[in-house]
Amino acid sequence: MMNVSNVLENILLPVYRLDYFFLKAFCHEVKGDNVTNILYPYFQEEKLDKFFHAVTHFGEGYLEFFLVLLFFLLFLYDKKKFKVCKEYALSLILVLCSTQVVVNILKLTFGRARPYVFFDPERFYGIFYLIDNHLLMNSQYHSFPSGHTITIWGTIWFFFFTVKSKYRYLLFSLGFLVALSRMYLGYHWFSDVTVSIGLSYVIVKWIVTNFLSML
Repeated sequence: MMNVSNVLENILLPVYRLDYFFLKAFCHEVKGDNVTNILYPYFQEEKLDKFFHAVTHFGEGYLEFFLVLLFFLLFLYDKKKFKVCKEYALSLILVLCSTQVVVNILKLTFGRARPYVFFDPERFYGIFYLIDNHLLMNSQYHSFPSGHTITIWGTIWFFFFTVKSKYRYLLFSLGFLVALSRMYLGYHWFSDVTVSIGLSYVIVKWIVTNFLSML
């Protein structure tokens, strides 16, 4: 009979290897004689630190609040001309709330340690361990998935689905930079950010398909 735990381990092994690879390649917290951030030969470490600390703020929800406010103001300025702005504002609010609810439930459920806590991608403690050890609200064990990544990518997917312009693809650059910043700063593993990108796609696709058309 097939051992379920062995099957699961074989599935997750390449994921953990990717996590290790990207941690060693990009995280500025990892230093050593045989480990070098692949960006350092091209950019100064101090400038990279400042750059990624700035970029990561795009995943904190400020951009979304600004856009919602802007859309509502445009709608109030001319309700007929900017009717679509009300739809965009309400949809963005739903996107932001939905992604945050999902990502925070998963963070508490899996209880994964952040890279700067343990350089071990297999550190999934689970919600019961966090509760028993009074760590439920300790953000050091909220690595999986990435909240910053799902926030910015929720916005990106929303405009990708609703704005028919070739320039919408430029938004992907910002999304990838935010995801990279989370790994560079040691807050997330590669699998954390990739799962967040996928989750945001599913959530936003559902909202645009089922909610936007109702407004």
